[in-house]
Amino acid sequence: MIIEKYILTSPSFAGNVVFGFFGGYLVTFSNESEMNESQRKWLYTHFPFTLQNLTAIQTQIKGRLEQVPVDLTFDAFWEVYGKKVNRKRCEPQWKKLSEADRITCLRSIPAYNSYLKRMQNRAKLDPENYLRRESFQNPWNSLTS
Repeated sequence: MIIEKYILTSPSFAGNVVFGFFGGYLVTFSNESEMNESQRKWLYTHFPFTLQNLTAIQTQIKGRLEQVPVDLTFDAFWEVYGKKVNRKRCEPQWKKLSEADRITCLRSIPAYNSYLKRMQNRAKLDPENYLRRESFQNPWNSLTS
């Protein structure tokens, strides 16, 4: 069973919300966000029980709604991150992450690589440190030093 997942992020709340659909119907939901009462009330009032509902509310959301990569395995991270050192110490760090953090991590790597390119003299963190320090939470696109 392949579940299509979508992640909702917004500058108006911390964290993210993940919706999982199978056959067009909601089968998983994870709210790892820090929303205020009115934001939670809006979400639960407009809750997308179908993929069609999610598409319909997308224009009303003040944030980003993106489809999540299907492969959230350690091997997917290992390939995308690219710096292949200390796998045995890195893999347990990956296993400790929630699904939402794994999504955030995989989505942050291109921005982190761009940051390193802009900074030229910065060495890429070992993957173990990238995960342990939760460096994937940094706003890499807006950092200038």
